[in-house]
Amino acid sequence: MTRRVKCPAGSWTVLINNFASRMPGSWTIEFHGQEEVSGTVRESRGFLPFGIGMSSGERELTGRMTFERYWSNASYRLEVKPNSDLEAKFL
Repeated sequence: MTRRVKCPAGSWTVLINNFASRMPGSWTIEFHGQEEVSGTVRESRGFLPFGIGMSSGERELTGRMTFERYWSNASYRLEVKPNSDLEAKFL
């Protein structure tokens, strides 16, 4: 079964929140809505236990995106803030 998450306009929605995994991961997500897909994506990566050494980055939200958690990430969090109501579909 495909995982789907509703992402309301103007609010941060957490799509992935991993802690203490220490394994790489890859996710491809499609975003669908009634309007053009736009907004912000925030990825936060922790490199040491308890989020010490946390780095964060933001980029533009597009219709289909791939996200990577690396070997060195003790924690990984992915959030989106769309400009219009969307649905995220994990492929």
